[in-house]
Amino acid sequence: MDVHWIHGGCPEETRTLKESGLRIRVESQLREDFVRTCKKDDLTAAQVLRAFMRSYIDRQQRGKQAELFSEEELRIFRFGREK
Repeated sequence: MDVHWIHGGCPEETRTLKESGLRIRVESQLREDFVRTCKKDDLTAAQVLRAFMRSYIDRQQRGKQAELFSEEELRIFRFGREK
């Protein structure tokens, strides 16, 4: 997965909520399934991703990362899928 941070033209101290973006590359089917699932819950993909990011940060800061992902998921994140 490729991740790119995109920032608005504002100086750091004047930047407000939602003035920077995150661009990721995922498989087409994963994106379609995710967007469809979000719509079923009457949410946008951005809303769900922001909520996930906040939860991830909170859990990480409280040392509860292991509860967020299984050991297998953590291994895949760190080392990739075996071919």
